Amino acid sequence: MLPRYTLKCLFLFCALIFFHTVTAQNCEVPTLTNGTFLHGNNVRALYAASGSQLWDGSDSQFGIETNSMVLKTIFAQGLWMVGYDPAANIKLSATTYGAANGESDYYPGPLPLVDNLPMTNPETCSNFDRAWSVFRYEIEAHQADFADNGIIDNPLPSIIGWPGKGNPEFEAIYGFSLPETDQGYAPFWDLDADGVYEPLSGEYPIEPKHQIIPEHMVWTIFNTYGNFATDSGSANINPTEIQCLAWALNCTDNEQLNNTVFTNYTLIQRGIESYDSVRIGLWTDFDLGCYTDDYVGSAPELNTYYAYNQDNDDNNPCDQGILGAGENPPVQAVTFLNRPLDNFIYANAGFGLPPGVGSPNTVIEYARLLSGRFIDGTPITTGGSGYNPASTDEVAHAFPNNPNDSDGWSAFNESLPPSDWRSIGSTFIEHWEVGQVIEFDVAHSYFRAD
Repeated sequence: MLPRYTLKCLFLFCALIFFHTVTAQNCEVPTLTNGTFLHGNNVRALYAASGSQLWDGSDSQFGIETNSMVLKTIFAQGLWMVGYDPAANIKLSATTYGAANGESDYYPGPLPLVDNLPMTNPETCSNFDRAWSVFRYEIEAHQADFADNGIIDNPLPSIIGWPGKGNPEFEAIYGFSLPETDQGYAPFWDLDADGVYEPLSGEYPIEPKHQIIPEHMVWTIFNTYGNFATDSGSANINPTEIQCLAWALNCTDNEQLNNTVFTNYTLIQRGIESYDSVRIGLWTDFDLGCYTDDYVGSAPELNTYYAYNQDNDDNNPCDQGILGAGENPPVQAVTFLNRPLDNFIYANAGFGLPPGVGSPNTVIEYARLLSGRFIDGTPITTGGSGYNPASTDEVAHAFPNNPNDSDGWSAFNESLPPSDWRSIGSTFIEHWEVGQVIEFDVAHSYFRAD
């Protein structure tokens, strides 16, 4: 008979082997073209059941509609997360352009708990490889329909099939059921406060934090558990369920709101171990019209990072038939709304800057960028490109000053070579407990002077 300590270790080892084995569920890489365009105001943005957003796997799908044309300002964006398990092992989920090569760190669908373990399978992933969409006019029609006689006489599929928790009509619309979960799914107005979405009783989708009805809402769900992390090549920060709600307001009397979209990431830790020193952020490949003449910067006091043009004329047309912004080019910004922008750094595609500021290829390089260091571990230091291994003047944010301030530190004032920049903004969370829900709210805003 094996000693008791040996038996305990054996059972623990078997449990860990089982836990890590079930992470490889053989789910397919999400199909970004199965996403839905958020299109509630001047912004057009594609959201899919993936951590890779705002592009279709081959081309930019985020931009501003102007004069029946779309000026594209972001080529691609990816959700990045890193943490350390109790044994101090790095766990990371991060995506860049992997979908173009059939790779991903994220897979569609929820992670319901069965016997306290998260579960998914290829069928569930396939079923949820989509985005749900609802417009304000549909919600208002639904409200009026119910107010008329207390009965929904003209059910609208976008509302009747909204993936709210426990929706009894969902399976009839989509042919598969919503798994049971404590946290629920897409947000809704719960008229009777029973926690169940009942659209035939007059309930309807809602933006939860402000309890408003946006012009348009898009909701998706994905996870880090459906297969291996084939984009970053890391050990995924498993198992995490991510619910993504994007929404837009149509405010013709408020140009700024009319050029902004909002995104809420609800991240649910479904694992059996907690994570420390967690960083959550976005990798953004800004392409502001012509993509080879951009600069990037940050405004830490506003929890914002952004892209702008090197001069006052974004050539039009530019390379490869891309629509340029022309004179008085805009600024495209990303703002963290409910968490601080603890770090901002860039990764450059080349164009005369040192190799240390390049894009990541290894797990540690992704983790360094999320922590505000260049891929070789060099910290950001004030002045020049921010990359100076000989300097000790460390800072958390690259280019934090207004480019119009001649005394400030910006890419423009440093006369850096214009380039195709990738930007990484992140927020720090000291501890992520099992079952803990983290919300991460972001705004993408477009600014342009007349």
